[in-house]
Amino acid sequence: MVNIGKGRLQNDSEQVKIIVGKLIDKAELSIRPVISSFDCFQTRSVNIQRINQFTVVLLENCAEFLGIPLADEKGFKLFTKPSLVSRIYLGLMALMPTKCGECGDGYVIDIEPEISPFFSCFRCFRGAHHCERNRALHQALSVLDTPSGFVWLCDECHGIVDPIDPRKQRSRHTSGTQSSVESPFRC
Repeated sequence: MVNIGKGRLQNDSEQVKIIVGKLIDKAELSIRPVISSFDCFQTRSVNIQRINQFTVVLLENCAEFLGIPLADEKGFKLFTKPSLVSRIYLGLMALMPTKCGECGDGYVIDIEPEISPFFSCFRCFRGAHHCERNRALHQALSVLDTPSGFVWLCDECHGIVDPIDPRKQRSRHTSGTQSSVESPFRC
């Protein structure tokens, strides 16, 4: 994990180039084109279309490189090609710079982190930042007998999924506007 400091843009282009370059260097020759087709500055649909052009065999090799499990305990495949393409996209996005929702620092999770993240986002699979607040949450949950079904969402996904959006209250107050009709309630 690399801290990128406060105030940095979420997708700092130099940082992204370094990350993608390191991924390409670590990857086998056969899957480098898959990783090279990814561009985090493009939309999801553009990236999905680019990644989808590769064969299932190449995509499965890329998924293994990214640490994405391809089969369950019984050996049954978990993905169809469209879902595998989407999961590879999410796996690559999870390695890009982001901002911690707890402390506000920018951070990056390496493909092979020295310390595994405390949590992984349920929606996009991004690892949590190793800040004091996440560490405290992890320790508190470790002490409690947390029931299965605990879900952690990164800041970006929480903003997308959160159903509670504060609404502006409408006011009948008309101060500052001129009305040609006099109100009967004026004194």
